[in-house]
Amino acid sequence: MNNVIKERFFLVMTGFISHLARQQNLIMEMQTTCPRVVNRWLSTEKVINWFKIHRPQLLAHIESKQPDSAPPRLCGLHFFLCIISPLEQLSLSVLSRD
Repeated sequence: MNNVIKERFFLVMTGFISHLARQQNLIMEMQTTCPRVVNRWLSTEKVINWFKIHRPQLLAHIESKQPDSAPPRLCGLHFFLCIISPLEQLSLSVLSRD
């Protein structure tokens, strides 16, 4: 995966995390908050796992609120939420390669 795609994925993911952190009703409903990204790719694994666990609520939130910070339909994060997560398969090795 080239650096431009990696950077775009990371920017979309962190933008969506920031959006989720401001959604008090969603936080109260889910009784959890999205982990913060501290160490770029190591923290990404925790975030992806959290996305996987809370996939139905996140997709419902995106559908109902249509936030500007939601992952675009052609973005890898949106693809993950809609396609890869149900398969319970994801390797971050591709993302972590330089």
